Amino acid sequence: MGRRGTAVARESADLVLLEDNITSLVDALALGRRIEANLHRALGYTLAIHLPIATLTALPLVIAGQPPLLQPLHIALLHLVIDPACTVVFEAIPATAAQMRRPPRSPDAPLFGVATWRQALWQGGSLTAAALLLSHWPGLGTAMHRSLLFALLLIAAGGLVWLNGEPRHRLTQLGAAIGVALWVLLQTIPGLPALLQLVPLDRPAFGVLLPVLLALAALAVIARLARKPRA
Repeated sequence: MGRRGTAVARESADLVLLEDNITSLVDALALGRRIEANLHRALGYTLAIHLPIATLTALPLVIAGQPPLLQPLHIALLHLVIDPACTVVFEAIPATAAQMRRPPRSPDAPLFGVATWRQALWQGGSLTAAALLLSHWPGLGTAMHRSLLFALLLIAAGGLVWLNGEPRHRLTQLGAAIGVALWVLLQTIPGLPALLQLVPLDRPAFGVLLPVLLALAALAVIARLARKPRA
């Protein structure tokens, strides 16, 4: 005990409580589990959203004649969604009751465990497949391909915030809305798409993008429901 214990006991102890109340250990464990869960969220989200970005960036190096679809400015704008999600949204998600009912984590267990890898690769792989599909959609020019991809990544970046966070938490909803809001601004501000080497999406382009987004949303809901009983 930090207050009643002697100086010798405090120096030799592995753990010293600042308060002479053993129940503070429960609060410390809950805080530690919340931090660990939110780190898993942030790391999984980072891997999932960067997998399609890295794939699309590497395409011109692998496929001869493939024009670069994502420019540095596009990636910087995507990070207006990614960075707040990792540094603000996931850090502020509160603990859930289920976290204290889970068995203790093994000291030898890696921080980025198998379940987190599987979830991140599933999300990132699905998004990468959708991005590759849009990047090779027939009958469209380079500018329209780029615009479809950028719209997909912006909306998906926000969607993954909602999917990996707590859907009912207000900050999670705000983080998810940033991606959609940025895309709406690109569609409504005159001259801005041309500045970014994009074009506004017309009705046929919406007809291509919407089914892809709906398919990704359906896969995400199914995956979330499948892992919910194990939470």
